[in-house]
Amino acid sequence: MKAVDFQSLREAVEYLKANKQERGGHVYEPMPFAEFNGLRVSSNAGQHRKAWELIRTDILATHDSIGGDEGPMDNLIVLDVGANMGFYTFSAALEGARVLAYEPQPVYSAVARAIIAEKDSMSRKVWWQDKPFDDGLSGLDASAAFLLSTFNWMADGGRRMDEAMQELTSICHIAPVMYFEQGWNKGKNCLRTKAGQDQFDACVEVGRDAGYKDFLLLGDIRVWGYSRPLIRCSR
Repeated sequence: MKAVDFQSLREAVEYLKANKQERGGHVYEPMPFAEFNGLRVSSNAGQHRKAWELIRTDILATHDSIGGDEGPMDNLIVLDVGANMGFYTFSAALEGARVLAYEPQPVYSAVARAIIAEKDSMSRKVWWQDKPFDDGLSGLDASAAFLLSTFNWMADGGRRMDEAMQELTSICHIAPVMYFEQGWNKGKNCLRTKAGQDQFDACVEVGRDAGYKDFLLLGDIRVWGYSRPLIRCSR
């Protein structure tokens, strides 16, 4: 897919209206800005909002040193890997967090850059990388990481599992807490659980192999008719 560049947020939204990015809708996920309200979401907008509220509630309950003039998540540093168009990235930034986001899909990245260019508060809070995550961030110290419906793509459906685990181990070194949502056995480029293994246990196995030690199920997110666990992984 060719690189895209938008001169304004309005141009980006009009492009999405005319050029659907997903088979079942204009975009994969909703956005926390009114400009995107007319776009159809291919997954389940309400479930994304539910996931964000679960993550938000957990962050505010477990991070004592955040909060300030910029919002309740001021002083929080987030690494968002596979950020898509930025629903979770910008939701956190609107609460005051600083976010380093990685997303290789060129149209979604171009839309995110248009948001950052047009909304001054986002230009001060979001650093967008229009490429896949790599494990060369040894100097970064994040408060939390988001890995939401992304690991199967990192692992290319299991074909590059070793490389994906190396990247996940790097994420564990960077962020003491990771919010991990991943579906198994269904969908495009899916990963498969072992015989008799449920989705939560499959996620825990992956997280433990990366270096996380404690796992809390925050809830189940229902996308395309089946549930996925949303888990907080902690070092």
